[in-house]
Formats: sequence, C-alpha cells, structure tokens
Amino acid sequence: MKYDLSGTWQFTLDGEKAGLEKEYFLRTAFADTIELPTTTAEAKKGRKSTERQTGYLTEPYHFEGYAWFLRELVIPAEKQTEKIRFFFTMERTRKSSVWVDGGFIGSFDSFYVAHRYELTDKLTPGRHTLVVMIDNTEYVSNGGHMTSPDTQTNWNGILGEILLESVEEAAIETMWIYPDRKDKKAVINMQLSSKGGLSAVQAEVCCKLTKLSMKAGRDFEHYEPLYTQTAETRREWIAKNKGQDAPYTIETLAVLDSQVYNLAQDKEQGSIFCIEYPLGADARAWDEYNPYVYELTVRILCGGRVLCERTSHFGLRDFTHRERTLYCNDNEIFLRGTHDGMIFPLTGYAPMDLDSWLRVYGTSKEYGLNHYRYHTCCPPRAAFLAAAYLGMYVQAELAFWGTIYDRESEQCDQKQQDFLLEEGIRALDAFGDLPSFFGMSMGNELWGSREEINRMMGVLKTHDPRHLYTQGSNNHQFVPSVLPNDDFFSGVRFSKRRLFRGSYAMCDAPLGFVQTQKPGAYWNYDAEISPQEIQKDTGIKGGTIQIQYGTGIKEVEISDGEEEIIAHVPVISHEIGQYEFTPDFRELAQYTGVLQPENLKLFRERLEERGLLPYAAEALYASGKLAGACYKLELEAAFRSAELSGFQLLDIKDFTGQGTALVGILNAFHKNKGIIPRSEWRMFCSDAVLLPTLDSFVMKGGSCVACEIKLRYYRPEKLLKPQLKAVWYLKRQAGSTEENRIEKQVQTMACQETAGRGLFTLGTLALNVPACRNNALYALRFVLTSENAAAVENEYDIFLYEEKTLRSGVILNEEISLNEALNEKDLNKEDLNKKVLKQKIFVQNERAVCITNDNAEGLKACKNGESVLLFVNPDSTLPDSTIKGEYCTDFWCYPMFRSISEGVGKPVPTGTMGLLIDNKHPALSEFVSETYTTAQWYQIIMHSRPMILDKMRETRNLKPIVRMLDNFERNHNLGLLYEVKYGAGKMLVCHADLMTLKEDYPEADCLYRSLVTYVCSKKFCETRITVEEA
Repeated sequence: MKYDLSGTWQFTLDGEKAGLEKEYFLRTAFADTIELPTTTAEAKKGRKSTERQTGYLTEPYHFEGYAWFLRELVIPAEKQTEKIRFFFTMERTRKSSVWVDGGFIGSFDSFYVAHRYELTDKLTPGRHTLVVMIDNTEYVSNGGHMTSPDTQTNWNGILGEILLESVEEAAIETMWIYPDRKDKKAVINMQLSSKGGLSAVQAEVCCKLTKLSMKAGRDFEHYEPLYTQTAETRREWIAKNKGQDAPYTIETLAVLDSQVYNLAQDKEQGSIFCIEYPLGADARAWDEYNPYVYELTVRILCGGRVLCERTSHFGLRDFTHRERTLYCNDNEIFLRGTHDGMIFPLTGYAPMDLDSWLRVYGTSKEYGLNHYRYHTCCPPRAAFLAAAYLGMYVQAELAFWGTIYDRESEQCDQKQQDFLLEEGIRALDAFGDLPSFFGMSMGNELWGSREEINRMMGVLKTHDPRHLYTQGSNNHQFVPSVLPNDDFFSGVRFSKRRLFRGSYAMCDAPLGFVQTQKPGAYWNYDAEISPQEIQKDTGIKGGTIQIQYGTGIKEVEISDGEEEIIAHVPVISHEIGQYEFTPDFRELAQYTGVLQPENLKLFRERLEERGLLPYAAEALYASGKLAGACYKLELEAAFRSAELSGFQLLDIKDFTGQGTALVGILNAFHKNKGIIPRSEWRMFCSDAVLLPTLDSFVMKGGSCVACEIKLRYYRPEKLLKPQLKAVWYLKRQAGSTEENRIEKQVQTMACQETAGRGLFTLGTLALNVPACRNNALYALRFVLTSENAAAVENEYDIFLYEEKTLRSGVILNEEISLNEALNEKDLNKEDLNKKVLKQKIFVQNERAVCITNDNAEGLKACKNGESVLLFVNPDSTLPDSTIKGEYCTDFWCYPMFRSISEGVGKPVPTGTMGLLIDNKHPALSEFVSETYTTAQWYQIIMHSRPMILDKMRETRNLKPIVRMLDNFERNHNLGLLYEVKYGAGKMLVCHADLMTLKEDYPEADCLYRSLVTYVCSKKFCETRITVEEA
C-alpha cells in the first residue's frame, strides 16, 4: 500500500550547513512550512536577491546549502506485524539524508532516480518524526545540465512522488522487462528482497495494451498542462478545474490473460528471478508510427495475499545498426532530433508529470522531430513514458562534461568516475523498460582516455543490451575516433576539415558551408563521412591545446595527428544549427514564475539607450527569417546525405543560458515565435522531405536548369504512381512592394514508385525558368503526389534577373547628360572594363550627380553641393569604423564565443544578425527585396563592410535604408546603405562596391542600377533623411 506524503511539511533553510553539528535531525518541529513537492526557489524561501544575471535567467530565490524537511508519521496499530516493511521514496531530489526519531537511516546521491529508504526497523505503531535533509552542494560529479544555472538551475527541494509504501515481507527491488519481438513475449527479470526466506511465493503477471489517441481538432502545441505553470497558477487552475482538458486519451486496446508463476524457493537473497510472459499472436510492435505501449504489473503472492507489486511499461521493439544505418524493428530510421537541457522557466525544474512531457514531445513531433538528446542529463520517468506514447526516441547522457582519465592516472578522480557509472546503471534500471529509451551517451564533449571511456560504455552495454550506446557527444572534437563499443557516433567532424555540420564557432573554425558558401540546395556530407581515400591529419600537433569548454576554456592533451577514420557505425550530426534570433521582448510578460529574464530586460535597456528599441520587433522578424533560411539549408543538407543517420538540433527552442542563445524557432516556453510557421518548418524537417538540387537561388530569367530531385522518406506508406509537379508563382516584380502569388508556370514529371525507407532519386527535371524584365521574385514550389499517401511539398524563393543585365540607361562611364546615358547603345564589356571608376552625369536643371567608389572624390563632390552615390570599397575604410559583412546570423551567441575566442587567441566572431531592409524606399524601387536577408544579397553582403554609424556624431542617429543588425551585446547602428547630408550636398552611401561587383553578379548590377536611377531622380532631392529618435 502506498501513502502519499505530498502536502505540508515543516521546514527550515540551513545555508551555513550547520544543521548536522547542531543536530537538526533530533528536532520534532521547524519554524517554517513548505508545500511539497516543490523547490525552495519555487516556494520563495530565503532571502530574495537583487542580482541580475546577463548570461542566463535569474533565480531571485537561489539557495545552496542544506534544506531540512520534517513530517510526523502515524503508523496504525494494525500494522504491528513482523512481516510489514516500510519504504520511503522521493522521486527526484539532490543528495539526501534521512532520519526517523533522530535515528540515522542513510544517505543517497543520485540526480536521476528515486531516493528510496527502508524504514522498517524504525516505524513501529505510533507517532514518528521523519526528517529529511537535502544538500545541493559539493557534488561528487559536477552534474552537467542537471545542476547548471544555464538550464534547470541547481535547485534544492523534493519533486515528483513522495511516498511511504508498506509491503508484506517481500519487495521487488528491481525489475527489468526484456521484449522479444520475434517470439512475441516479454522476459521479466526481478530482484526480490525479504525479511526472511521466501517460501511458497508466486508471481502474478497482468498486462494490457494501450495507445494514445488525439482528440479531433486538437494538438499539443496549443495545450497548456497544469504542472508546467507557476505554483500560483496551479492553485488557481485547480480551484477552477482549469487546464485539465487534455488533447488526448490513452485507450486500452486489449487486456491480456494474467499468468501465475511459481518462483524458485532455493534462491539466495537478492537473486534474480526470470519468467517469460507470452503476449499472444496479435502482439503489437512499437515504433514511431505505431507506438503501442504495454502496461505490465507483477504481484508477488503468498497464500493468496499480495505481498508487493510493481508496474512498468514496455514496448515490443529492438534497436540495431548495420554499417552506417540505424534500424528499429528491422526498419531503417533517421533521427530528426534536438538537444535538450530541460529548461522550464516557470518552475526552474523539469516537470515530473505525464501531461507536461506529452506537450514537450508532442509539440516537437508536430514540428517533424522524432528524437531528443539530453545534454549531460536524464529526464524523469514521466518523460520516457510520454515519449513512448508518442513514438519518440530518447537519448540520455551521463551528467558529465570534462575529462575521463585512466584509473591508474594520478589525475583520475575515481570516486567521480565510479559515480558516473553507477548513475548510468541506475538510469538504465529505472527507465530501461520504456521503449522510447533509445540510447545512452557517456557525456558531452569528453576528453581524456579513450580506453576508459570505452570500458565504461562496455559496462553499461553489458548491464543492459536493450539500448544503443555512444562514447559521448562530440568527444575529442578535432581528433575524434570510433571506439569498439560504439553503436553510433555523434560528432561534428572526422578531422579538422572533414565537417558534417553546417555552422561552427570561430574558435572551432573552419566554418561550415552555411556560413561560407552561397545559398542553394546542393550540399551534402557524404564525401566527408565516407571519403574515397583517407590520410593523416597533419594539421594536428601533439601537446596541450585550449578548447571551448562550456562557456569557458579548458586545456587538454592531444597526440600527434592520427590516421583519419571512416566510421562503420551510424553517424549522427551533433548540435547542428545554432542560428541566432534577436530578442523577442514580447516574451517578457510570460516570465511569471521562478526564473526571471533579467538578461532580456538588460538587452532591452541597452537597445533603448542606443535608440534602437523601436526596431526590435522588425529586427526579430528579419533575423528570424534569415535564421530559418539557414536552418533550412542545414537540415536539407543532412537529409541529402545518404551516409548520415540523423541529426540533433541545437535547438528547436531557445537556450536561455550560456550567454543567452536565442536559437530556436520556439521560445523557451515551447511556443512559436510567429516567424517560421509549423507548416513551413515541416517542409524541410519531417519524415518525408523533397530535395530538389538547385545550385543557386539566383537565376537568369528564361534559362533552363537541370534539377535532380531526391526524396528522404520514412513513412510506412509505399508511394504508388508518384508524380512531381514544379510550380512557379510570381510573388513580386521590380517596382512593386506588394506581394502576390500568381501561378505562372507548371511542369510535371512522372516518378518511379518507391518502396522502403531511405534516400531515393526520383529523376531529373529540366526546369524552365520564367522570363522576366529587370528582376523578379518567384516562389518555386515542388509537390510530390501519389495515389495513397499525403503530398510531400517543398518551396524556395528564387530571384530572377534578365539574362542581358548590361542594359541601356544604366551604364554611366563619363561626364555626360542623362539623356545621352539613357541612349547609350553600343557599350560592350571590354569598353566597360576600361572605364574610370568615377562617374558624373548631369540631370534636369543642370544638377550634377557624382557616382564614384573613391571616398575622397565623393566627399569633395558632396561638400560642393553635388548629389553623390558613393560605393565604399571595403578596403578603403579604417578597420574600427566598419564591420565585416556576414550573411548568416550569429552562431549561438556573441558574448560567449567572443570571450572564448579572445581567451584562446583566435579571431572574434563578426556577431551580426542579418539585414533589416526598408524595401519600400525609392532607392530599392528597381531591386526586388524582402525586409530581411535573402539569397540575392549574399554576394553583396560578403563583399561589404557595413559602417558603424554610432562611431561618429554626424551619423550616429541615421536610420539606414539597409541596416545590418547587430547582436544584443554591442548594439551598433550598422549601415550598409544610407543617406547623409554633407556640406552643401547629399550623399547615398553603399558599403559594398557595386561598381566592381556588378561585373560578375547580376544581382549586384541590378541593385547598382536601382541606386543610380534613384540618385538621378527628383525623389533623391525630395526624400527626407531619416534619423533615429534620440
């Protein structure tokens, strides 16, 4: 029988950790009370701090030390029997110690599993005082993201179920369920304990088959479960019966026949009993598409009495791998995963209930994911159960981020390494039955002894073969290896330059293709994962090197360059993405709980001081659209890689620590930011992704492009009579800022039927690119339909330019009149190459217009009253007055990697966040543009150095026509294109030398012509120069 001990406990804080010496455990009362389960921070215990954290969320009631909890227990007289045993359980807490009536019961240390104490010898009939002390200091191991202020905080308290359980004589200490899919049975191993010998004992097994079903019209993304709310909201909702209308039901599909087994009587105490339970001919297997979950209860019987019982959940499934392919139940799978550090701002800790985790995983599944990798942490049982009901593959990880040493090494902390192994075994024992428990990692970015890491992996693998194991996540970074016990490899490179991720920090350079290559749908990692030949990595020299370690720096030992490896296990791309968004200050109102967004408030204050706050919402949208485009490039490259078996995003949601990394399309509350809709995200992140090959998103109108079409497909349905359709939709032409969607052109292609799962080539389509005048924006949509399955769609924005870009009316090479310029007919490219870079024309009323890339000439002309179009050569300015042009948004977050780069003596990241464009400004009337960075800006940006306008008094408050957004630490006013008054004249300044770029890039030529047209028009004189509000 179980007794719920949640509710009111007496309580006291002991920040000085004096309670042991002062014998708090002998007390029968404490002065304060607390409602359990909770944490001290959630209960607002202790002194409120006014400190403001900038690198992570602020915990105003942060407490580290001893927290003492006391409760009176009353044991009824009918429990007076020698056969009754009592167990006290706390589902999740920190280091704990327990006393009954002042008598010490014991201590236990685990981040992951329940703390369970036997109180049998102390609990006689009558009243007793139970005292619990929780200590969140001086851990044996650092705890990783189980204790980090960057994630769920180093909370103190007791969470989940708090129970006193009574059993008769016997107790099931541990139970393992080994599913046998092929023979349709469950093999149950049990470890029993008893006060005396076991005689005439039986085991009754009951089982039912269950499955989760969604209610019509409901989803998880918009569900708000009770236990992810603040404590105050929970009390209010419970009183009003609110928040309980779940979007799902869990149905019992079948109740299996119970079976009774006689247990061997000659077993020693603690021995393992093994029984086989048949599931019947209609047994259902578990996978991501059919997540059938069995609920199994074992009761230990003696003479018809139930001595004790235990319930667990399992599924009929097996995970295997062959070469570089993962399988679930012999079907190929591809992990579409995300990193998770268990950030829950309203509570400051991970929830312990099923509903909350169903919302987390359900939302992610609605966004196309099927996998979660936990960074140096492990979620509670409710998470594994929720994942089981939703068909999610969960990878837990030992709570360690550092160096593992050989046991003989003087540097080895054997106590720590033993704890890690013990914690891994405990997690496997506690959660290993759940079919969602896919894999176990030895830690994050480990260094040190490969032999010891391999040994630890082997110990866990031998203990529980139901899962797959990996040495760690991105171990040994620049000098990785595949270890003998690896079932899969999780990393980012196989050598310094064999990269299989799209983006990297500057301190981990070289950078990835998303950061260095023009946007297009063409990249894959097959040659990096499985090259034709391998060689010694001569770039790696032995000795001590400095590496990124969390938010700081660490020195590690490496050996000389080793032979590069080709992995013969599945390869998972680690922590991909990390494309940053600017802050969403609308989110501030959502922080009503334990953790406060002082970091976001400070960022807001900084923007306000610079006069840039009015553009925060526009900046969020612009940076978010670019970040989304970068994620699309990255994910499609992963899906296009036949040799890759999955990826782990960092992150589907924001990471509010480590400097504040706003990298998610969802915010920290698992809510969409309103920039990348779910339907758009699922085009490039789901179990069916259409992958056309496009070398560039900038094309010549009227051309023909060979486009190979591939499909990454894992749905159960075979595609019958598939047909591909490519549709061109005109969105906008030059001269218009209104977006339309007019179907202009359609092509179709019959495809071969596909059976099975994996990467398929559907064929090659000769894409007829629509003709256009000047330039235009099209949406190119690919749709794959079949007779029996849902359509698969993908879409790209394509920027078209006239094939003959050197049109009359735009080549201005001498001091001539506008009419003469517009009538210029015969200028060819050779003549153009000989032209001087300074140009001057005269327009109506003899107004002189100077067009030049000579800074001195432009300033002189403007001072003399001329209209000037100045193209600033990137090499012609002082380095500290401009900043390097970068296409991508910043990687992860600027302050963290600026600090690390400075610490290791490597280049500091540029740290910009993409363009914010006034696309309705007349200067851009002949250049089709969104308000955010798109592919036609790539060459222009990468050949630019935007001006730091706030460096000079004259330009500090200018509002650029095209602004380069800065990060939340610097908050510069950066101008790529802006207008300024100087002397008697007016100047339009472009910090990309289009006069040179236009020779090679039609998009640069088109922008050049648009700017020339504007400067030569009356609008240039009439347009008011906009300044920021001071």
